[in-house]
Amino acid sequence: MLSLSKTIILCFCLFLCTQCVSSLRQQLYQVDPPGYWYDVVADTIDLPAAEELPRQFRLLKMNMDQLNTTLATIDEPHVILPHLDTGFFAIKVKNSSILPARLAIKYPGIRSYQGIDLEEEFMDVRIDVNSAGFFAMITTRSGIYFINPVSDGSDYHICYDEEHVPRDTNNPFHEALKE
Repeated sequence: MLSLSKTIILCFCLFLCTQCVSSLRQQLYQVDPPGYWYDVVADTIDLPAAEELPRQFRLLKMNMDQLNTTLATIDEPHVILPHLDTGFFAIKVKNSSILPARLAIKYPGIRSYQGIDLEEEFMDVRIDVNSAGFFAMITTRSGIYFINPVSDGSDYHICYDEEHVPRDTNNPFHEALKE
């Protein structure tokens, strides 16, 4: 039988181990942007008319060339995406092209990916990359949010909740909300 002092010491050691693991987990999943996402102040760029934008959004600049390099380097690369309000998270992506092989060869600029969140199993991420830009739909327990270019081919992207979807948009994922 353990003495009271040994039990207290054992409990304290277990507590310290738990705290260390928790701290390490937070450090692993609160990632810094990889150099292809940058937060931007909305007043610093020309944006479309207010009725074309979500009521609330996070504005980011994206280096598409660097992201394309990341996507082309390995079979299932890790990609960093922005959270809705602040911060970033890492996902592993895999090709999920729905185009038949002949069409995929004919239109190599259309690529689709499925993201697997490295931290939370309940997150589903769908990504499309095409000539109009980068589009993502992120489904979490608390809802759906989107990332898409401010305008076709723009380096500037908006990140916004489904509640704030603008009426007129070219985001291919918005069609799913109408069903």
